[in-house]
Amino acid sequence: MPATPPHLMANGDINPCRFVKLDTSGDHYGVQATANSQIIGVSMEGTNYPPLSAVPVSTLAASQGQYFKLFGDGEACLLEAGAAVSMGDRLKSDSVGRGVAIATTGTTNQNMGAVAMAAAAAAGEKIPVQVLVLRSIRPT
Repeated sequence: MPATPPHLMANGDINPCRFVKLDTSGDHYGVQATANSQIIGVSMEGTNYPPLSAVPVSTLAASQGQYFKLFGDGEACLLEAGAAVSMGDRLKSDSVGRGVAIATTGTTNQNMGAVAMAAAAAAGEKIPVQVLVLRSIRPT
């Protein structure tokens, strides 16, 4: 059974379907993850703004000071790929919170945040993933 993710407030702009990390500047803040960050979840799949035709609408999941939905450990959701990935790849964050395959060689610990449940042919595709937070893997 999935764990209930924390209720976080954005401390900056957060795009939909991106990895999120905790922000150390204050309690209950989250920010879009950066390269190989420790992942706390994946941001919601849409925007938290209503679809109003006469008002300019943001495409962000959340802006500074707004609460946002977060998919947490064990949940399934969509994640934007940062490169081509294969089904079953273990994913970490790239520099802007998109999912990329973890390194399988080297000495840097890899902070996995999800497993790809489908392949992505290129960056920008949204793929289904299983969120697996706060998991660090040491390449061989």
